Amino acid sequence: MPRLPQFTAEAGSLPISGGRRASGEDFGAAVGEALQSVSAAGRQIVTDIEESETRKVIVAQNEIRAKYAKRLDEAAISGADLGKIKEEMNNELSRMGDGLQTRKGGDQLRVATANTNLMYDQQANAIAVHRAGADAKLQSGKFLKDAGALVQTNPLYLKEAEANASAFADTLTRVSPEARAAIADGLKKDLNVAAARAGARDDPAGTLKKLEAGGYDLMPEQRDAALTYTKTEIRAARVQDEYERAALERVRSEANDDARDVHFKSIIGGTATRRAIMDDPALKPATREHLITFMESRATELQGVEKRSDQTTLRDLWMRINTSEGDPRKIYTDTDIFDAVKSGKINTTDANKLNAQLAQQKDENGRTVGSKLSGQMSIVGRALSQDPRYLARPEVVAAIQMDYQARVIDKVSEMRAAKKNPNDIFNPQSPDFVGSAEFIKGSVDNVTARANAAIQDQLPRPKTKAERDALPPDTEYISPDGKKARTAAAVQKGGPTASGAIREAQ
Repeated sequence: MPRLPQFTAEAGSLPISGGRRASGEDFGAAVGEALQSVSAAGRQIVTDIEESETRKVIVAQNEIRAKYAKRLDEAAISGADLGKIKEEMNNELSRMGDGLQTRKGGDQLRVATANTNLMYDQQANAIAVHRAGADAKLQSGKFLKDAGALVQTNPLYLKEAEANASAFADTLTRVSPEARAAIADGLKKDLNVAAARAGARDDPAGTLKKLEAGGYDLMPEQRDAALTYTKTEIRAARVQDEYERAALERVRSEANDDARDVHFKSIIGGTATRRAIMDDPALKPATREHLITFMESRATELQGVEKRSDQTTLRDLWMRINTSEGDPRKIYTDTDIFDAVKSGKINTTDANKLNAQLAQQKDENGRTVGSKLSGQMSIVGRALSQDPRYLARPEVVAAIQMDYQARVIDKVSEMRAAKKNPNDIFNPQSPDFVGSAEFIKGSVDNVTARANAAIQDQLPRPKTKAERDALPPDTEYISPDGKKARTAAAVQKGGPTASGAIREAQ
């Protein structure tokens, strides 16, 4: 607190009347009036000094208040020591009293100092509360991180962790009791969330039952989140089991398909044995049954002339193998092919080709070839569909495409056997290009020849003159030497035969 300066003066040798104050009359009338004027002037001087010092204190204190209010704002961000700043402020306030001479000035300084410290303390306390809250939040986060990790590892630690949360909150003496209670409750609920997640991981079914029964100290939104997480864990466990079963089934299916292809080749090549098929552990029971059926049909064919496949059945199977993904008619297994062999609708040679096309769809090494073949097939199909000879004859177009695909696949096998890149057959600059008009015409000729052969197979083949004479007039037949012939036309009175009229019209 500033000290006011002290002054002393010696009394003059004026007359003194004992027992009473000297008056103007004691000095004479003129002297008394002069003294009164001096006294009034002195009081005015003192008043002026007091007002001046008061103004000085008011202005200076406002400057100091503004200065240290700013220092406090900066300290709220920087974390500076608030006590040290207050000490500096009071030192500046104290230095203001060095030049004060009047009591009023000193009183104004004491009031200003008290008010300035009050304002400082209010702002400093707000900063301290904010710092305490931030520190409590930081320390709470550290506590929750470690305690939550323990609860995640061992849910049985939950009760002890809750007790530690209460003890931790009690140490936060710089925050209000309400804030301490809220911190403790929040920590406990977060620990319960960690325990629920750990339970969902280790025992999702049991944890779901506990959550639905109201177990764990959780807020409504926390409980909903824990229920969702637990149900996801249950679904994930189920999906994992299904995935593992699917993966095992995929491995088994791939091994089955590889073994089946090996046995196909051995059956077609005449080297298959019953024992090799029956003892192959990679074969599925249904595939083993199919191979035995295939082997049986192949043996029957080798004993005589191979029966020609039913073209409708063959074409339908081919189209179902090569139809687009998503078509419900598309087939991915050989069951329908073997059923057709077993019923005698297709022979083993064509069945082997169809099975090769099935395998080609899943052949990792042939995927690029397969995609290019699909593109080339589309080009051929569009060209044939626009040909006037095949308009409204989709079955003929499909038959040509089927023959074309089979020849391309054979060409791929030839290229691979010759250690050449099979993709070269799709290069227009390559001599092996399968998109050339000549190569496509080969399939057109093959289908046409088979169609003619089928027609010829349906013609009667009379072996004797009597059988030939029994045929209707104007009927085509195959003579014993294998050549086509026609019976005589019926003679009608008054005009030519019907068939003759037709021939003339043509």
